[in-house]
This record gives sequence, structure tokens and C-alpha cells, in this order.
Amino acid sequence: ADLCLREADFRCALASYERLVGSPGADPGAYAGLAVARRALGDLEGAIAAYQEAVGLAPGRADLRNNLASAYAAAGQIEAAIAVTRAVLERDGDDRRARRNLTRLLQHSGASIR
Repeated sequence: ADLCLREADFRCALASYERLVGSPGADPGAYAGLAVARRALGDLEGAIAAYQEAVGLAPGRADLRNNLASAYAAAGQIEAAIAVTRAVLERDGDDRRARRNLTRLLQHSGASIR
């Protein structure tokens, strides 16, 4: 599955990751890979669902939360992206990616930093 992603064969990656997440004990990385494949194929809602599963399995992983926020933003769900990004910063106020993304999201939405 990872090889398919590295080679940008997203249909292969999608099929491979779908098999992985369908097996017992699927890990957050499999859901993240599924999300990447879905997003690359234009299925933003599917990508969001896969990232949500990944975050549920590994709630402390900021990279997964940042990716979830990015998928929300790409789907036009700016408020959800802001909420997830703020949650990352609540756990780690020094997360540079989250800080940068929050600034962009707030500029896009016209909201204020609270």
C-alpha cells in the first residue's frame, strides 16, 4: 500500500488500504494512508472519515489531526478545520504547522484568534 502511494498510484493505494483497514487490528497509519488515497482521488468526505478513524485510534498524534483539519478545509468546512486545529494547539501550543494553518484558516474565515 505504501509503495502504491510513493508511486502516486492512488487506485492501487486505495484498494490496498481498504483491505488493511478491513482487517482486525488496523492501525492509524492504515487509515491515514486510506485518507491520502481518497483525497488524491477527489473523495474529500471519504478522506475526512478515514482521518477521523485514524485520530480515534491515535488521538495524541498531531500529524493526523493536522491532516484532518487540512481535509476539512479542502472540503470547505472551515469551522471544523479551525476547531481541529485549535485542538492540536491545546495539546501542543508550539506545533508550528497548526499555528500556521490556524492563521490561514482565520484569515480565510474572517474570524479572530481566540
